[in-house]
Amino acid sequence: MQAAILTAAVVVQKDRLEALVKAWGRGQESWDIEHRIIYGDPTKQKVWEDLDEFLSRVWTHESGAKLNISCTCIDSGGHHTQEVYVFVKPRQIRRIFAVKGSNQHGAPLVSRPTLNKILKVKLFSIGVDTAKDQIYSRLKLEEPGPGYMHFPMTHDEEYFKQLTAEKIINTGKKRFYKKTRARNEAIDLQVYNSAALAIINPNINRIIHRLQEISRFQEKEKTEKEGIMPINEKKVNVNPVNVLRQKTRRIISRGIEV
Repeated sequence: MQAAILTAAVVVQKDRLEALVKAWGRGQESWDIEHRIIYGDPTKQKVWEDLDEFLSRVWTHESGAKLNISCTCIDSGGHHTQEVYVFVKPRQIRRIFAVKGSNQHGAPLVSRPTLNKILKVKLFSIGVDTAKDQIYSRLKLEEPGPGYMHFPMTHDEEYFKQLTAEKIINTGKKRFYKKTRARNEAIDLQVYNSAALAIINPNINRIIHRLQEISRFQEKEKTEKEGIMPINEKKVNVNPVNVLRQKTRRIISRGIEV
């Protein structure tokens, strides 16, 4: 049991929204869960409705627990800024936030949010270069463990070209990332997922411990249903469904407690 918490990131293009859901474990070891492209005009309501449906999905953890996305970052610095603000305003309670990249060298991964003057939406500034330094360093890791990035077989060649679509330029006086190809949505999605994790700053060890408890309870419940009683253990007259709900209530209703 390694993955413990889910984040998501969204980038907005002229003709589509692209989203990536990631799972995180100890030492920020990570797993790409699903990359979704939602085609349509972002000035129209339909694509945002489809995005909301996607971000509302519940994933089943290997423990049996139901996991919501704990935090989502949506890039508001490119196309359709106003549409992003309108979308996130009523959803900030679900930790769906507007973000904007900052290329300032040495900027923190996530800065304190400011408030949009018109809609009063929280806006987080993201140290894009700081995030990319971290991500490209992690891509060099060859063994699973802290920082290692896992990718599913469903990612195609184009995804990895986008992921590695930038290189560092250091002139001595200035250091910055430069695109080597037109499309780089994959690296942006990784950046904003890293920001989402930093915003909530979860206690991964505590979450994994809770998931392990849920897993043990469900295994015990399964054993008892099959009529096999563990040695030296008396059956307690309780409703296991209610116990499970108590153990997972915070996960189901508000995402994982952090």
